[in-house]
Formats: sequence, C-alpha cells, structure tokens
Amino acid sequence: MAAELRLWVDEQCALCRRFGQWLQRRAQHRAVELHLLPLPPDADAVRLSIAGRTLSGEAAVLEVLQQLGGIWRWGARLLRWVPRPLRRLGYRVVARTRYCWQGERCRI
Repeated sequence: MAAELRLWVDEQCALCRRFGQWLQRRAQHRAVELHLLPLPPDADAVRLSIAGRTLSGEAAVLEVLQQLGGIWRWGARLLRWVPRPLRRLGYRVVARTRYCWQGERCRI
C-alpha cells in the first residue's frame, strides 16, 4: 500500500482548504490526513509529510501532484522543468496574497 499523505494547510485560507479537499477527493487509493492550522501570512500555506519526509511550499504541492499519478504526475513533471527559483517565486506570490484572493483584506 502507498504511504499515507499528511497535509497541513492554513485553515484561514479558502484556497488552501479547497486544495486539501481536492486532494482528498482525488487520492482514491491512499489515505490522506488533512490538518487545518492557523498559519501566519508569511508562512508556507502547504506542508506535506510522506514516508518520513516533510516538504513545504512548492515542493509539497509538486509532491502531491506526483503522488496522485495519472495526468497530475505529468503536470508535476512539467512543472519540475521550470527553474526552482521561478517555481518558488510563483508559490510565494500566491502564498503571500492568498487572503486577498478570497475577498478579505490583505494581511501582507
């Protein structure tokens, strides 16, 4: 059986919660343990633990896609071609503005 995925997301972020729920719906052949935690706006909004490894930020998102398999695995492979500094920058932009996207006052 595949290793269990443990995912921690910012409970105050609708985008983050939806990502966790999306993962639970698509990870049909493995256990997904979703934890909602209050995180400061400058923290990585996604953290993942799998098989004793802990990842955060864009690395966690890529690993989630990789673990889902199918077309999501191909998406992760394509994103890995993007230089890591650019992937990290893209993740940081979304993470730092995640409250603005849901109509709340920005807490940057």
